[in-house]
Amino acid sequence: APDSNEPMPVAMQQKLMATWKHIEQTIPGTKFNYSFWTEAKPRRSTYPSCRAALIARKHDTKLEDAITHAIQKAYYLKAKNPSDDDTLIDAAVAVGLDADKFAADLRSEAIDQALQAELTFARRNGLNGFPGIMLALGDERLHIPIDYNNPKGMLQHIDSGYAQLEEQ
Repeated sequence: APDSNEPMPVAMQQKLMATWKHIEQTIPGTKFNYSFWTEAKPRRSTYPSCRAALIARKHDTKLEDAITHAIQKAYYLKAKNPSDDDTLIDAAVAVGLDADKFAADLRSEAIDQALQAELTFARRNGLNGFPGIMLALGDERLHIPIDYNNPKGMLQHIDSGYAQLEEQ
């Protein structure tokens, strides 16, 4: 979702709350802090979090997962808005990045260009959500369905997809 300071429409908020409830019911142990919807001034703007992940990756590929986890924890458990720079800067500091450098990078043209390039790649390959898994072999692409409760099933899809793409 592109940068926006507009409040998230109520219908979108309701849809996301319903999604959270569905996830809690289908993925054991998953919890959400619903006070986000009353305390955080929700906006539909995911690009800032994406930029944060790119900045972390630029410093160290291991930091990309760490900052993604920190942002998700802030959003889902601490009711902090992942569209807000302060939330992202706190996540960056938590994973060991310098706050001032991170803040400068967050709105830099270079990071925005990197984000646009990744969005173009994802859309070109039919990845329109997060997370998404795609098996690539040469020029061939195969989407792998995500099943949080059955990673073995996902691995089977990868194995059969690899065999299928290798035969082509």
